Amino acid sequence: MVHDRPRPHTTVTRDRWPLNDDSISPLPFRRLAQAHPDHASQVFARLLGRPSFTWSRDGEKLLRSTKADYFAQPPNPRFAPLGPRLAAAFRRTGDSPTWPETAQPVIPRTGAAAGPASVHPR
Repeated sequence: MVHDRPRPHTTVTRDRWPLNDDSISPLPFRRLAQAHPDHASQVFARLLGRPSFTWSRDGEKLLRSTKADYFAQPPNPRFAPLGPRLAAAFRRTGDSPTWPETAQPVIPRTGAAAGPASVHPR
């Protein structure tokens, strides 16, 4: 197949890459490295200009140095377990003032076999 025009791409440089973005947690980098350890090592070695970089040896140190603010505080829970009374209250109000406007609570149906409900943003 011949393309008439070049494919669009995004150039990632050291001053514009997501590792420097404070709004991105270390989780996506860890998942990338876990799924593709050799490729992650190659990508980071090239972007850092450190040919000897390997994710297994240097990745965690890199995350801790570039995401210091993230590691300086205890991680927030991703889910909040709720008992039946509090889940019913959320069901009646439909939202929480601490969630972003686009987030909606996810509350499972109650029943005899239902345990504590989990509420989390989608």
